[in-house]
Amino acid sequence: MDDVSRCIYRYPLIIADFQEVMVTTSWAYGEPEVLSVAKGRSGTSGLDLWAVHDDDGTEMALGVYILGTGNPMTCLPQDARFLGTVVASMGFVWHVYTKFTAAAELGYVASDG
Repeated sequence: MDDVSRCIYRYPLIIADFQEVMVTTSWAYGEPEVLSVAKGRSGTSGLDLWAVHDDDGTEMALGVYILGTGNPMTCLPQDARFLGTVVASMGFVWHVYTKFTAAAELGYVASDG
């Protein structure tokens, strides 16, 4: 199947307990396909998240939770999905979780990043 409406997008993340990015649903799964997370390429201390973008999909808010090793997990919903661990510059280690949810329901302000 040749589907030109689908491609992989990179979403830059800031290091924060919570932020929100807008991703699209996938025809294959009916929900966004979040692929991976890694050290940021933009020359900052941030991270990059990759997900499948579908021009024909519906936009959804993806909540992203970033926790440092040894930090309390108080902001993390119990049903959040683990995405990956990133060893960043200067030895910081970040653990990234995601959940499809509205930021307003959690009382957090979504970032512009």
